[in-house]
Amino acid sequence: MNSFYPALRIMGLLVASMAVAAATPGPTIRKTATSTRAPKAAIKLMATRRVARLQPMRVVPLKQALRNQTPVTLTGAVTGQNGIPLAGATVWVSGTTKQVAVTNAAGSFSITLPSAEPIGLSCGYGGYKQQAMFLQSPEQQRGVIFTLQATNQRQRR
Repeated sequence: MNSFYPALRIMGLLVASMAVAAATPGPTIRKTATSTRAPKAAIKLMATRRVARLQPMRVVPLKQALRNQTPVTLTGAVTGQNGIPLAGATVWVSGTTKQVAVTNAAGSFSITLPSAEPIGLSCGYGGYKQQAMFLQSPEQQRGVIFTLQATNQRQRR
Protein backbone atom coordinates (compact mmCIF):
# COMPACT_ATOMS: atom_id res chain seq x y z
CA MET A 1 0.00 0.00 0.00
CA ASN A 2 2.92 2.37 0.68
CA SER A 3 4.10 2.09 -2.92
CA PHE A 4 0.69 3.28 -4.11
CA TYR A 5 0.99 6.85 -2.68
CA PRO A 6 4.14 7.93 -4.61
CA ALA A 7 2.52 6.73 -7.82
CA LEU A 8 -0.63 8.68 -6.94
CA ARG A 9 1.42 11.85 -6.38
CA ILE A 10 3.13 11.45 -9.74
CA MET A 11 -0.23 10.98 -11.44
CA GLY A 12 -1.54 14.13 -9.71
CA LEU A 13 1.45 16.18 -10.90
CA LEU A 14 1.04 14.82 -14.41
CA VAL A 15 -2.65 15.72 -14.50
CA ALA A 16 -1.95 19.20 -13.07
CA SER A 17 0.76 19.92 -15.62
CA MET A 18 -1.47 18.74 -18.46
CA ALA A 19 -4.27 21.03 -17.23
CA VAL A 20 -1.91 24.02 -17.18
CA ALA A 21 -0.63 23.13 -20.61
CA ALA A 22 -4.16 22.86 -21.99
CA ALA A 23 -5.03 26.30 -20.58
CA THR A 24 -2.05 28.03 -22.18
CA PRO A 25 -2.98 30.10 -25.25
CA GLY A 26 -1.29 29.40 -28.56
CA PRO A 27 0.19 26.13 -29.68
CA THR A 28 3.75 25.31 -28.77
CA ILE A 29 4.90 22.07 -30.27
CA ARG A 30 8.11 20.53 -29.10
CA LYS A 31 9.59 17.71 -31.09
CA THR A 32 10.67 14.84 -28.95
CA ALA A 33 12.45 11.65 -29.73
CA THR A 34 9.87 8.93 -30.15
CA SER A 35 10.27 5.25 -29.75
CA THR A 36 9.09 2.95 -32.51
CA ARG A 37 7.19 1.07 -29.85
CA ALA A 38 4.95 4.03 -28.89
CA PRO A 39 1.41 3.72 -30.25
CA LYS A 40 0.47 6.19 -32.98
CA ALA A 41 -2.35 7.61 -30.85
CA ALA A 42 0.17 8.54 -28.13
CA ILE A 43 2.44 10.26 -30.66
CA LYS A 44 -0.50 12.21 -32.06
CA LEU A 45 -1.54 13.21 -28.54
CA MET A 46 1.99 14.48 -27.74
CA ALA A 47 2.11 16.51 -30.96
CA THR A 48 -1.15 18.33 -30.20
CA ARG A 49 -0.44 19.13 -26.53
CA ARG A 50 0.63 22.61 -25.63
CA VAL A 51 3.65 23.04 -23.42
CA ALA A 52 3.66 25.72 -20.75
CA ARG A 53 6.63 27.02 -18.84
CA LEU A 54 5.93 27.46 -15.19
CA GLN A 55 7.38 30.53 -13.51
CA PRO A 56 8.05 31.00 -9.79
CA MET A 57 5.35 32.95 -8.02
CA ARG A 58 5.46 34.92 -4.77
CA VAL A 59 2.79 33.66 -2.41
CA VAL A 60 1.66 35.99 0.37
CA PRO A 61 -1.01 35.21 2.95
CA LEU A 62 -4.24 37.08 2.18
CA LYS A 63 -4.29 38.85 5.55
CA GLN A 64 -0.80 40.27 4.95
CA ALA A 65 -1.59 41.25 1.36
CA LEU A 66 -4.72 43.14 2.40
CA ARG A 67 -2.93 44.80 5.32
CA ASN A 68 -0.16 46.07 3.04
CA GLN A 69 -2.65 47.64 0.60
CA THR A 70 -4.69 49.53 3.20
CA PRO A 71 -3.79 53.23 3.67
CA VAL A 72 -2.40 54.05 7.11
CA THR A 73 -2.82 57.38 8.91
CA LEU A 74 0.25 58.18 10.96
CA THR A 75 0.26 60.89 13.65
CA GLY A 76 3.06 62.47 15.58
CA ALA A 77 4.76 65.66 16.68
CA VAL A 78 7.85 67.73 15.98
CA THR A 79 9.71 69.49 18.78
CA GLY A 80 12.99 71.29 19.26
CA GLN A 81 15.76 70.09 21.57
CA ASN A 82 14.20 71.98 24.46
CA GLY A 83 10.83 70.24 23.95
CA ILE A 84 9.07 73.28 22.50
CA PRO A 85 6.69 72.29 19.65
CA LEU A 86 7.74 73.47 16.21
CA ALA A 87 4.71 74.83 14.34
CA GLY A 88 5.08 74.79 10.55
CA ALA A 89 7.64 71.97 10.38
CA THR A 90 7.35 69.77 7.30
CA VAL A 91 7.08 65.97 7.46
CA TRP A 92 7.24 63.91 4.26
CA VAL A 93 7.71 60.39 2.97
CA SER A 94 11.39 60.08 2.04
CA GLY A 95 12.03 60.05 -1.69
CA THR A 96 8.72 61.65 -2.70
CA THR A 97 6.96 65.00 -2.61
CA LYS A 98 3.44 63.59 -2.76
CA GLN A 99 2.87 62.61 0.89
CA VAL A 100 3.58 65.79 2.85
CA ALA A 101 2.25 67.14 6.16
CA VAL A 102 2.84 70.43 8.00
CA THR A 103 2.70 70.63 11.79
CA ASN A 104 0.00 72.72 13.48
CA ALA A 105 0.49 75.25 16.31
CA ALA A 106 0.94 72.40 18.81
CA GLY A 107 3.66 70.82 16.64
CA SER A 108 1.39 67.86 15.75
CA PHE A 109 0.99 66.33 12.31
CA SER A 110 -1.08 63.68 10.58
CA ILE A 111 0.00 62.05 7.33
CA THR A 112 -1.72 59.34 5.28
CA LEU A 113 0.61 56.67 3.92
CA PRO A 114 -0.40 54.67 0.82
CA SER A 115 0.13 51.31 2.53
CA ALA A 116 1.41 49.61 5.67
CA GLU A 117 4.71 48.63 4.06
CA PRO A 118 8.00 49.76 5.64
CA ILE A 119 8.69 53.39 4.81
CA GLY A 120 11.08 56.25 5.52
CA LEU A 121 9.92 59.59 6.94
CA SER A 122 11.83 62.86 6.94
CA CYS A 123 11.28 66.09 8.84
CA GLY A 124 12.64 69.58 8.34
CA TYR A 125 12.27 73.07 9.80
CA GLY A 126 14.14 76.32 9.09
CA GLY A 127 17.20 76.70 11.32
CA TYR A 128 17.16 73.03 12.35
CA LYS A 129 18.93 69.94 11.04
CA GLN A 130 16.79 67.69 8.90
CA GLN A 131 16.00 64.33 10.51
CA ALA A 132 14.94 61.01 8.97
CA MET A 133 13.65 57.74 10.39
CA PHE A 134 12.66 54.35 9.03
CA LEU A 135 9.38 52.74 10.11
CA GLN A 136 9.30 48.96 9.78
CA SER A 137 5.59 48.65 10.66
CA PRO A 138 3.81 52.02 10.24
CA GLU A 139 0.41 50.59 11.22
CA GLN A 140 1.79 49.72 14.67
CA GLN A 141 3.25 53.17 15.41
CA ARG A 142 1.46 55.04 18.21
CA GLY A 143 2.87 58.51 17.55
CA VAL A 144 6.08 59.46 15.81
CA ILE A 145 8.17 62.09 17.57
CA PHE A 146 10.82 64.09 15.73
CA THR A 147 13.19 66.04 17.99
CA LEU A 148 15.14 68.45 15.80
CA GLN A 149 18.45 70.07 16.71
CA ALA A 150 19.29 73.66 15.82
CA THR A 151 21.92 74.08 13.10
CA ASN A 152 23.68 77.06 14.69
CA GLN A 153 23.67 76.73 18.45
CA ARG A 154 25.02 79.78 20.24
CA GLN A 155 27.94 79.21 22.53
CA ARG A 156 27.55 80.75 25.99
CA ARG A 157 30.47 82.63 27.50
